[in-house]
Amino acid sequence: QDLDINLWSNDQEILYQDIFKAQANLNAKITGSFTSPHLKGTLALSRGELNWKENKDIPSDPFKFLSKLINIKGNLDLEVRVLDDFIAKTNDFNLKLGGNLKVQGDLSAPKLNGELDIKQGYIAFLDKKFRVSSGKVIFSDSSGKDIRPSSEL
Repeated sequence: QDLDINLWSNDQEILYQDIFKAQANLNAKITGSFTSPHLKGTLALSRGELNWKENKDIPSDPFKFLSKLINIKGNLDLEVRVLDDFIAKTNDFNLKLGGNLKVQGDLSAPKLNGELDIKQGYIAFLDKKFRVSSGKVIFSDSSGKDIRPSSEL
């Protein structure tokens, strides 16, 4: 059976525990078969916050975690636009980010490509805080435990 489903939302809030929250605009289409769907579209995230400070139970391999939830074959081609008011926090950094990422490939092991611009923030290193006024985080075919972005500060 062929799928032809359009998905869209405007300014909807996405929440995941106290780890992630954002306003999302989605424009996507699901095609293919029920047993092997293809998701293609654009997701814009604004007024977002990714907070790892107090959370120890985050999966070390988020794609493995997702593949258990999505126990079907298929692939995706999703452009994620992170608007300039997105904040990522850990005990070691607090950064305001913006940019574009592509999430593509098999649902069980998608690849992450693209750049996030660092607008401002700080990085803690050796008990010192260093102010960051600009920079980039670059993802190149990152997947699973191999998400190792390069950065320019």
